[in-house]
Amino acid sequence: SDPANAGCDGEYFAQFRKLVVEYYATGRARPTFIQLYPRVLSNFNSRFELCAPAALQASLLSMEERVALEPSSLTADKLAAYALRFQSGMERGWLKGEDSRKWPLAEGMQRVRAGMQSKSMSSHRRPRLTLVLSYCREQLDWMNSTFALSVLPHVVLAIVRKCAGVDARAAVPHRHLWRSIEVVDVEDLPLRADECSAYLGYILHSY
Repeated sequence: SDPANAGCDGEYFAQFRKLVVEYYATGRARPTFIQLYPRVLSNFNSRFELCAPAALQASLLSMEERVALEPSSLTADKLAAYALRFQSGMERGWLKGEDSRKWPLAEGMQRVRAGMQSKSMSSHRRPRLTLVLSYCREQLDWMNSTFALSVLPHVVLAIVRKCAGVDARAAVPHRHLWRSIEVVDVEDLPLRADECSAYLGYILHSY
């Protein structure tokens, strides 16, 4: 028989609660925990009737796992469904006040909300982007048709100068629009025509 049939007081759900508390406290997810919570969630309706806080906890864990991957509107819909299930559990007597103290439901909800907030902030934050270009004396007119002018203020252009005495900055179209332009000299004779040595040289120079 299913060990979960013993309800919240049984070993099955007691172990699940212990693993959730440990995960929230340490951030470490044991293999047993990773295997267990999807099983609780997969048979939600019967688990909800047997141990409502465990089923609700599993749904919060699932939302936390997927909040960065799914549209915020979908996560909001899931939170609304969670609230309705919580209310239903209270009305049917499957969820008691003491369950909210024993199970970290509030912390699970907070973690989902924090994930949504972090996702919203990151979507409005432009990351720093560096374009590394190996250069000798060639024309750079191709940049005019490759990059939208609106993008240039957000991009750092790093030119790895492979030929001495060349004014690399002067060859760059729309020099005033780039976020910044830096020129790096890499001494790699006799591999002057090798782009790989330029990019490796830039990595060594920068990091």
